[in-house]
Amino acid sequence: MNTQKELLTLAAGEQFLYGGQTWIKLDDDENGGTLAITAEIVEDRAFDNDNNNNWSKSTARRYLNPCEGERGFFDQLLDNGAKLEDFIEIVSDLTADNGQR
Repeated sequence: MNTQKELLTLAAGEQFLYGGQTWIKLDDDENGGTLAITAEIVEDRAFDNDNNNNWSKSTARRYLNPCEGERGFFDQLLDNGAKLEDFIEIVSDLTADNGQR
């Protein structure tokens, strides 16, 4: 399974293989993309090695996302056939309802 057209035929909850990982389809987005999560835990690791609670500076974010000079999960996907253009960048705002960052 490697095309968006094929992903659109899957129902939410169905699994597919991509970039050497098994994924579970969660939903389609309004722009024709697919939201998915890995079927298994990728790696059991700390959120941040220095006990920092800021996602944008965490070691978990650097491991999961492409970061200059570091190799991690995203690079493993690319090494196993995933294509950079298949991913949608998502910006997370983790500000709490009370405005706390």
